[in-house]
Amino acid sequence: MFAPDSLVALLPWLAGPASLIGILGIGVFTLLPVLIGFSAATRFGASPYLGAAMGAALVAAPFIVDSGVLPALRLEGGGSWAIAGVDVLGIDYRGAVVPVIAVSYVLALVERACNRLIGGAARFLLVPMLTLLVTGILAFLAVGPTMRWIGNVFADLIVTIYDAAGIAGGVVFGAVYPLLVVTGTHQGLVSLELSLLADGGSFIFPIAGVANLAQAGACFAVALLARRHSRLRTLATGAGLPAVFGIAEPAIFGVTLRLQFPLVAAVIASAVGGGILAGWHVEAITLGAAGVLGVASIAPGSGGGHVPGGRSGGGFSRVRAHLCVGAGARAARTPSRRRRPARTARTRRAPRWRRYP
Repeated sequence: MFAPDSLVALLPWLAGPASLIGILGIGVFTLLPVLIGFSAATRFGASPYLGAAMGAALVAAPFIVDSGVLPALRLEGGGSWAIAGVDVLGIDYRGAVVPVIAVSYVLALVERACNRLIGGAARFLLVPMLTLLVTGILAFLAVGPTMRWIGNVFADLIVTIYDAAGIAGGVVFGAVYPLLVVTGTHQGLVSLELSLLADGGSFIFPIAGVANLAQAGACFAVALLARRHSRLRTLATGAGLPAVFGIAEPAIFGVTLRLQFPLVAAVIASAVGGGILAGWHVEAITLGAAGVLGVASIAPGSGGGHVPGGRSGGGFSRVRAHLCVGAGARAARTPSRRRRPARTARTRRAPRWRRYP
């Protein structure tokens, strides 16, 4: 991390274990369309297994066509289907999110139409088969390539702005990333991150780590200012610990978004950390936990910039949230200085000896 050479280059016997760890870490992202197809189809009211099957088909198509692993197809490693100059069977959907969600939505529409048209015992046999056939044709010929093209344009726009703006690009992306987490659209950056890793390094992972540490710092500031043994202190502490290790959703939706001041502090701190990372040109060479342990994924020689960026994100967020929330708490605890209205003869309580005869 801090040396010019990686640890595997210094200790060659670690090459095998490092490869195994890399496979365990990146395998789920490679087959992410299968998991997304399952959950998205369930969300849209379709069969989750058909959604997973479509996700698996999108991922496996380029490898099956190129390797010719199905002799019955007689592809011999050269099968393709070019439409308008685009090989629709050769598009790589590994790590894709938006195309699979769109395909799952189409699958739900097709399955509902087939259920309305086909009844009786034939429904159990024909509906899954026709749903996969119709959805597969639409997915490979129209929906998949279109959504993949839109995703590539958006990814190229992000990379171009980040590279052209320099430190300002890091500041902007660092400030925007927590807002992407709030809306859930940060999951769409997985495919972009995989392509950046294939090209040599990703700037998204370090900034994501800084943003998560900023959320953790804001939660810890809230925990310090909350009343002892209060529910807010327990909630803030429990949400801040996962954010330290890369899971910021409990911190955002449970603490910072509710209190607003800590979220603003975390966004500002994430922007500061993103600017530092962009100035040092810090990049990751593999995926991992986007938190305090994310230093293990940083490219060799870039650790000197990742450490101050992460510390500035968490520390600045904690200090700013401490000031904002502390000011609000002091204002809430300060007693009112309004003069109490003078008691009149009607409102004045009678002496004790006059209350009871």
